[in-house]
Amino acid sequence: MARPLTSSAGFTYLAVLLMVVVLGITQRVAYQYMQTVMQREREEELLFRGQQIVEAIARWNNVYNLPNQPNHGQLNDLKDLLKDPKSLQTVRFLRRDPTKEYNDPITGKEWDVIRDPAGQRGIIGVKSTSDKKPLKEGGFVESRSLNPIDPLDACLISMYKSFETGAQLVATTPGITTPLVTTPAGETAGGATPGARRYSDWQFVYLPVVGGATPTTSGS
Repeated sequence: MARPLTSSAGFTYLAVLLMVVVLGITQRVAYQYMQTVMQREREEELLFRGQQIVEAIARWNNVYNLPNQPNHGQLNDLKDLLKDPKSLQTVRFLRRDPTKEYNDPITGKEWDVIRDPAGQRGIIGVKSTSDKKPLKEGGFVESRSLNPIDPLDACLISMYKSFETGAQLVATTPGITTPLVTTPAGETAGGATPGARRYSDWQFVYLPVVGGATPTTSGS
């Protein structure tokens, strides 16, 4: 016949059980915290690498209209930013390979390349393929020293504002606005509800100022 637990033994058992539960909760909270920290670090790296690539594409397209600059033509491969294959001289727009060292830090894979829908400039930007929800939702422009008068900074400001509003980027040319994506404004691909955010919604795209017009978004 089993001997019944004494009050002391029962208390010890409950205390151990409580400790196990608390330890499990603590480990779960710590794990979630570390996951958030790691995601935030990857997110900041995504913003850094994306802007570096946009700036490189802008220089490729002679964003400041500098005289005596060679016409590099269409950008057909991100690796060409490391060295223009059509130039006899070593002209570098980016110092790290955007398909390796500067790949998509969220997925660890290659970027989803965005091309000019008009077919004039070739590659105009990149985006992550991740459907994960970003942690950062605002303060993109405020956390950077950007001058709206500067042609490149003006494009970056428009780009970062689209991250906050979820609006789609459009390329502005005289009398024509060309959407970069085909999903309706306020919606996302795959039937997601309006206002949904994914890393793949962040389009790191160089949109030049054309004919005195400024880059716009379809939601503005």
